[in-house]
Amino acid sequence: MDITHEEAKESLKIVEEVQRRARKALAHGGGPYYLMLWGVVWFFGYLGGQFLNEKTSGILWMVLVGLGIVASVVIGAWISKQVRRPLHDYRIGLFWLALLLYANLAVWVAKPVSGEAVAFLITLFVMLGYVVMGLWMWGPLAWIGVGVTVVATIGYLWVPGYFNLIMAILGGGALFFSGSYILRNWR
Repeated sequence: MDITHEEAKESLKIVEEVQRRARKALAHGGGPYYLMLWGVVWFFGYLGGQFLNEKTSGILWMVLVGLGIVASVVIGAWISKQVRRPLHDYRIGLFWLALLLYANLAVWVAKPVSGEAVAFLITLFVMLGYVVMGLWMWGPLAWIGVGVTVVATIGYLWVPGYFNLIMAILGGGALFFSGSYILRNWR
């Protein structure tokens, strides 16, 4: 089957239009808002881990994660009114709930020796979630997950005294600015 130059050009235009529409749909979905929200949670949580004592930092994390979960539910409800969503969306929430329960079980069993070790272990589970979601639904999440995992591993292993600060800026920043970039450029 021979394809003319014009037919190939037209096919490429169709592919580009599908990509543009897919990006627009993602930007109108909740993904960028979740990224920005959890980027802020990570920024302040890890910043607290750098500058507060371990007990106060733990309380701060519990408050921030609780607020993040509530805000995520609010965002999900707001987005679901604006965008027609497939029925499997509730499974995404159940996936994250299961992943966080397994992360907490792993922390309980492993009994990490420091707050940084706990944070690193939970970060690995959360970034595994980003990678899986990226493989299932939206490729850029996988790259964000891999990138933040690399940053977390380098910080934890080679710059442990500044792990929390690195994660506040580069981990939280990566999440926040990825969401911001998508909102600004994919509409």
